Amino acid sequence: IFISTRSSGLTAYCSHLLSFFGCYGFPSKLGKKIMLALGDKDQCDMSFILRNGQSVNVHQVVLLARCPSLLPPEDLSDKGKTAESNGSSGRQATDKCQTKKEVVLSAQVDEQALLKLLDYIYSGHLQAEGDLVRKLKMLAKRCNVHPLLQLLCNKRPMWASSMISFDLSHALGPAGHDLSDIVLEAKSTEDTRWTCSYCSFSMPHVHAHRVILSASCEYLRALFQSGMQESISTWNIVRYNEVPPEAVLYVFL
Repeated sequence: IFISTRSSGLTAYCSHLLSFFGCYGFPSKLGKKIMLALGDKDQCDMSFILRNGQSVNVHQVVLLARCPSLLPPEDLSDKGKTAESNGSSGRQATDKCQTKKEVVLSAQVDEQALLKLLDYIYSGHLQAEGDLVRKLKMLAKRCNVHPLLQLLCNKRPMWASSMISFDLSHALGPAGHDLSDIVLEAKSTEDTRWTCSYCSFSMPHVHAHRVILSASCEYLRALFQSGMQESISTWNIVRYNEVPPEAVLYVFL
């Protein structure tokens, strides 16, 4: 039942039962793929500096979709850059140089608990027991990861309650545009009127993220790692049919 069911209520209850055995969350196909990107030095755009001086490489777009509380507050300079990029073309906005951010964490942040929390953020589930569960409760509460906190506290879900799925679609919205590093473009032979709230690029397109696309598509992953021009600068995927770019992107997600 746990593997084959499509009922969100039953899935939530199965997750609750598994929490008594030290398994928190629910594995997903997409989460398994995104988990492979955790710690990747090539595509990461932020790193957490731990109290022992070591760093953990992460991706801002994944944190945005799964745990925004771990992102540093946006400063005025970033807002200014965003305002300037809104008037530029899609290629220019996406191809801008992004400096890797470093976030120095408080000495009170437990390293093991943080790594386990990142496991949950990237994969949708984790395994923990003993004193680590107590530390995870504190960290999940501070980071507003309420679904995980509920599991860690062994709270029984209400029957027919919806299961929190591993969803990265929030990154496609306006909040994720500033973190976009690639544009998916749909080729159209007709005079298409297209308006983007983020840039002035006139062709049908969507602002996307390499880390998600490479994790979801083996072909794109190989291309981004090939060392060719597409792997180091903006690459516009041209579609020769009339499929909307949003639909194409959701195939990868």
